[in-house]
Amino acid sequence: MIIKPQPVQEKFLQSSADVLVFGSGAGVGKTFSLLVDHLRWTQIPEYRGLIVRKSYSQIFSAGGLWDEAKKIYSNFGAYGIKTPNPRFVFPSGAEVLFKHSNREAEVEDNFQGIQADLISIDEAATGFTLREFLYISSRLRSMTNIDSYIRLTCNPNPNSFIRKMIDWYLKDDDTPDFSKSGFIRWYIMENNEFIWADTKQELIEKFNRQPVSFTFIPAVLEDNQELLKKEPNYKQKLENLSAQDVEALLHGSWAVVDNPLALFKQSDINKYRINSYDYLQAKKIVIAIDPAGTHNKNSDDTGIIVAAVDHNNKCYILQDETGKYTPERWAEIAISLYDNYQADCIVAEKNYGGDMVESTIRSQAKLLGRSDIKPKLVNATRGKAVRAEPVSLLYASGEVIHVGYNLIDLEKEMTSWVPHDPNMRSPNRLDAVVWAVTELSLNKVRERRVFVV
Repeated sequence: MIIKPQPVQEKFLQSSADVLVFGSGAGVGKTFSLLVDHLRWTQIPEYRGLIVRKSYSQIFSAGGLWDEAKKIYSNFGAYGIKTPNPRFVFPSGAEVLFKHSNREAEVEDNFQGIQADLISIDEAATGFTLREFLYISSRLRSMTNIDSYIRLTCNPNPNSFIRKMIDWYLKDDDTPDFSKSGFIRWYIMENNEFIWADTKQELIEKFNRQPVSFTFIPAVLEDNQELLKKEPNYKQKLENLSAQDVEALLHGSWAVVDNPLALFKQSDINKYRINSYDYLQAKKIVIAIDPAGTHNKNSDDTGIIVAAVDHNNKCYILQDETGKYTPERWAEIAISLYDNYQADCIVAEKNYGGDMVESTIRSQAKLLGRSDIKPKLVNATRGKAVRAEPVSLLYASGEVIHVGYNLIDLEKEMTSWVPHDPNMRSPNRLDAVVWAVTELSLNKVRERRVFVV
């Protein structure tokens, strides 16, 4: 089999950067390029490559990543092994492994002990967090003469950590500046933030550390003429998407498009987002619960949010553990989060079940040997929009800050919820956020008692 990458794919394959982000529009051959990149080294018996997707199904669903790899790699004598550790083995003995990173909290357990010459993260702007990227990158340990490197492919997602990484490569309208494509810059990480420079030496002199080389190679549909020959109607399919998707997938735009009817704006969330927060320095931490009224397959989710407030009265949304749970299970999760974050209280809406909500939490606390957890019950006497509006104003002014990039489902719910729309499902994650912020910021918060032993 003869593989003929197209010009933009050749540019991707020839880059010397330690970290490269490849993508922007749909249909530019990102996954193809990623798979071919590993082929270059499979004549080396000791070579170990790693390809990562967010979920197991994205690898093994029909027509997914595994099937695409099989189409290419089988032509070079490789055979696939799906269990227990999915990989393709080449005649030389080289291997390309496949893994998924479904939850940020499990990234260390899932990737500990892995060593790879080349790591590829496919669709890296969809669900992956900065912490996952950094930890997976740490698995680069060359067992050959290859200078290990990592490649990320993605479509535009302005809510991803990648958006900050490529800011220099975008124009003022958030579309790619193709004149900067492939230009190598350098960075180091300092307190979970990227520190950038145009030269390696500048960072070495300032921080006395070895920096990482980085580049961004954008592409649009017209860069993949082979696809347009095979599917001449592909562009028309993209043109029939929503306005935001057309801008992102056809024109490579990384701009946020807010819903004008929604109370909460994604642009506000992104503007004030931070990578990390030392919650041990908080003035108060709460676990907020919006319990579902029933428990069956058609039930609403139970909203569970961890939030903190600092001494300047700014709120931080730390974690979202919303899901479909039995009452016993959501109480158990809330108590576990209470302990993990050394929280001050559990706040729960009592409209559904009143006494049951309190007794469920107390019963689970007793089973866990805890008599010190006393939930604070709140009553929804006003409508959702009335309760949420003052919280949305705090978001708009930067008084509520999202920590990290692992609050995807929460942000999607918040920024799509339109008040008074009868077709909207109950926003349980948002309700829990409203209870948390109300307790922390809209109500008077006393100083935390800190004991030094």
